[in-house]
Amino acid sequence: MPLIVEDGSMPDGANSYASVAMADDYFSARGNTAWTGLSTEQKEAALVRGADFLNGLRWPGRKVAQRTMAWPRSDAQDGDGYSIAPNAVPEPVVRACCYLAGQYGSGSDPLAPRDRKLSSISVGAISLAWEGGQGDMNMAEKFPELASILGGLLSLPGLVRRLVPA
Repeated sequence: MPLIVEDGSMPDGANSYASVAMADDYFSARGNTAWTGLSTEQKEAALVRGADFLNGLRWPGRKVAQRTMAWPRSDAQDGDGYSIAPNAVPEPVVRACCYLAGQYGSGSDPLAPRDRKLSSISVGAISLAWEGGQGDMNMAEKFPELASILGGLLSLPGLVRRLVPA
């Protein structure tokens, strides 16, 4: 499947928010040499997976069309209250797609289920406690750089990954 970049124009079959060239520039500017060692096919697959992750987050506003990509959106504002054009993909989303692609390219999988053990359970008022706390459910704790990139678009509660696509 070819890489088709969503740039706000809603091309048919869009499956990424960044091109390989954009990701190459992103990682070059950050001195990430591991990315350059990947083949074009590996980079494309990583970018698609990064977009998949982003498409599962709760974003402001609503999609402008019924499609799998979360952006573009209408009635969306950034963290400062400025409106985001309904035919645009915000730059932080593009950078986040690159960041996540780097995670996948390095062998990390942000979407992989985490092994967690139940440490206690209560019945009255229903309560569950997991070994190691809830940190692996919170993207802001797990990926502070991603939280920093997207912080202007999403509140920290919004950074808690949903399992159901937006």
